[in-house]
Amino acid sequence: MNSRFGRQLKWLIALLMLAGLAWWVDDAIGWAELLRPWRRFPPTELAWLVLLTALSYLTRALRLYDLYSPRLGGPFRLYLRINVLHTTLLNLLPMRSGEAAFPLMMKRHFRERFASSVANLLWLRVVDLWILLWLGALVFALNGVRWLWLPVMVGIVPPLLLQPLRSYILAATGTSQHRSARLLRVLVEGLPQGFTRYLRLLVWSLATWALKLAAFVSVGAYFVDAPNSSLVPGVIAAEISNALPIQGIAGFGNYEVAMVLGGAWANVSAQALLAAAVNLHLFILACTLLFGALALAIPINRKSD
Repeated sequence: MNSRFGRQLKWLIALLMLAGLAWWVDDAIGWAELLRPWRRFPPTELAWLVLLTALSYLTRALRLYDLYSPRLGGPFRLYLRINVLHTTLLNLLPMRSGEAAFPLMMKRHFRERFASSVANLLWLRVVDLWILLWLGALVFALNGVRWLWLPVMVGIVPPLLLQPLRSYILAATGTSQHRSARLLRVLVEGLPQGFTRYLRLLVWSLATWALKLAAFVSVGAYFVDAPNSSLVPGVIAAEISNALPIQGIAGFGNYEVAMVLGGAWANVSAQALLAAAVNLHLFILACTLLFGALALAIPINRKSD
């Protein structure tokens, strides 16, 4: 009963966030005015931005393939399918419920343990968050905020310590059967075993977020009369909001609020940021639906490979 009430409450919150966003846009800008710039968006430029976004899906799938294939095997196309469908459900379903698709698909196609998949996913999310914040600091450092060069340089170190920490924890827990020791081993085993493979995971993650930020900032900048760099904190804040447990349907509501709040730090007007956020979100949703539909056409028969 409590579980059912919790689900109903989450959907109610998601619907209220969607309705609140619809009212906010209508009151501050007007839907017709908000969508009008799309008529003038250069088709060639739009195609390039879709391609950049598609490449970010590809590098994320390569990260998954590099992480799992040495142990589980399987063709790259299967990892690509899993990655795209997981991202599609994550972008469409509220309250992070789409995350459950990843361990389920890994169990179905590779018989991977749920605990192992969840541990892998947790570390991938940690890496994503760290690189996203690091890229944001780097962009502003390159645009003249000199004091950010220190966190940019220092920020390289912590991710490099995670994989050696894995070896230390595994050695320290040894063969202990204590529940906490077993859980800790499962958790750290979510990191790649070799340092070289771990470095490749970082490189794939860096490439993924560089491509995504380049595409998303470029889309948002079309709707705002401001330098592209001024949109970086808003886009980063919006992407981080997708990791929050409270979300609207398809992320509508939390994404826009986060982008407006993050962009205000760069002195961009709230109305302009709202227009950029909603239109960027519509672009992301369109790409999500397109790539998700294409992923369904990827064959999944592993036995013939």
